[in-house]
Formats: sequence, structure tokens, C-alpha cells
Amino acid sequence: MNDELFKYLEFSLPVHNCVIIPDFGGFILNSEPASLLVNGLVPPRFSVVFNPDLKHDDGILINLYKKDGNLSYNVASQRLKESVKELKRELLAGKAVNCGRFGYLSVDENNKTVFTANKFLIFPDSYGLKQVELRRLINIERVSEVSTSRFSLRHTLGGVAAAAIALFLFAVPSINIKDNSIQKYSQQAGFVSSLSTSLKPVLEQSVQNEDVEKPDVDKQVSLRTYYIIVGGEDSKSQADRLLEKVRNNGLKNASIVQSDRYRIYVASFTDKTEGESFLEVFRRENPQYSTAWLYSKRN
Repeated sequence: MNDELFKYLEFSLPVHNCVIIPDFGGFILNSEPASLLVNGLVPPRFSVVFNPDLKHDDGILINLYKKDGNLSYNVASQRLKESVKELKRELLAGKAVNCGRFGYLSVDENNKTVFTANKFLIFPDSYGLKQVELRRLINIERVSEVSTSRFSLRHTLGGVAAAAIALFLFAVPSINIKDNSIQKYSQQAGFVSSLSTSLKPVLEQSVQNEDVEKPDVDKQVSLRTYYIIVGGEDSKSQADRLLEKVRNNGLKNASIVQSDRYRIYVASFTDKTEGESFLEVFRRENPQYSTAWLYSKRN
């Protein structure tokens, strides 16, 4: 019966935000709105909590029992009461009760009901959303300027090459035309050779200029550092206490990076792709830091 109870709870909680199991407790859906950080936008977040003091029947679960099973109100109410009794019996027996996708219930050493939420639960309103990095307009303009400059150099180089080919075609006569003047051919061949020699410094200079542009692009990439953030505080003293706690949890290389807040990070990278790959593995291997995120800071 518990499977049926938590199936209805899972269906109704995203709609009502608070659903009460009569004579047991209430489940509440907490939401945090999207927030704007220094260099990114964090999507809305949701979490489920349990309050054992909310026991008054709000009628939500009974109506679901009634409609889904095509039952009368009294029959639906009786079935819900039996589910609650079974739930209490399992908890008193020391069993952990699975709450569907939400997590599980158990009893602590003081015989109090404890709810452990599933940290990886995704709700419909946040499905497909992830943190987005916001780039400064000045950085976008600088990349655009480099791309335009390199395109101009390639365009010029291509124009010079096309002109050389055209001159070559006009200068060399067709082999189908008989001309007994070997000296004329030699003069024309010399002209093409001198043309190639005169164009060579221009082509080499163009290639050199294009190569000079490459360090600017590399420099643009290295202007930022990407940090794997696991927490943050508004004051230095609070951040130091949090840092000590993180290090005691086994992350000995954790440190603090300061911006608008004091943020605790466990690793840093100059390449964004490497940072994203590390973050994915770190979250999977450290579920207690499933909310860790990638913070980008200008050097």
C-alpha cells in the first residue's frame, strides 16, 4: 500500500507544494528562484522536506485515492488510513521506507521520524535547465575583432594568389599556336619568374602577419581561470570555518577565491573544457557536493 501512497504524493506535490499524510506528517516542496552570479546564471532549485507536525488532513490524497480508484469517500479514507498504519509499523520495526523518487523515511535513536531527500531529484519546472555562463560584452567584441582581422588577411592573400595565376595564364601562350621565336618564350618565362620573385616577400609577410595574430587568441583564452566551487560565505571568518570543514571531509587541496563573496574551491583550471569534465566526475564521486558548480573569474 505504501507504493500507492507515495505514487499519489509524487504526483500531487509539484502541483500543491505541500501535501499532508493524515496523522503522520507533511511533505513540503521548497523552491529557490533563479539567481544571477558574477559570471553566470543559476537556474531555479527545488528541494523536498518533511514536517512531522503537519498532520491535519488537507484532503489531497483522499481525493486522489477516490478518483483514481473510482471509490466512495469512506472507502478511499479507509484505504488511506490502512496505508498510514502500515507505514508506521514498518518504521517502528526499524525499516527504512522508500518514498519513491523523493528519498526515504527512517527512525533515529530518539524514535523520531527522519526524512532523507534524494539530492538528484529533478522536478518538471527545472527539467533541462543548467547553469549558464555569461560573457562580458568587451570579451565578445575582442574575439570578433581578431576573427575579422584574420579573415581580412586570408582575403588579401587569396586575392594576391588569384592575380598571380591570372597573369601567368595571360603571359604563357597556348601550345597550339606555332611560334618559331624561342627567345620570346624565354622572355615571357623570365617575366613570370620575376613576378613570382617579386610576390614572394608579399606572400611571406602576409603569412607572418597571420601567425602574429595567433598568440592574441591564446592570450584571450588564458585571461580566465575556472574554479570548482563547493560553497561560499559573505565574511572571511565564516569562509575560513567552512574551508576547515571541507578540508576535514577529505578535500585537503581546498582553498578560497575572493570576488563578491569568499568562495571555497577544490580545483582550478585555465581551460573551461577541462574544468567541466572534472566537475562532472567530482559530482558523481562526491554526492555530498552535488551542487558544486564552475565559477569563471577574470585573471
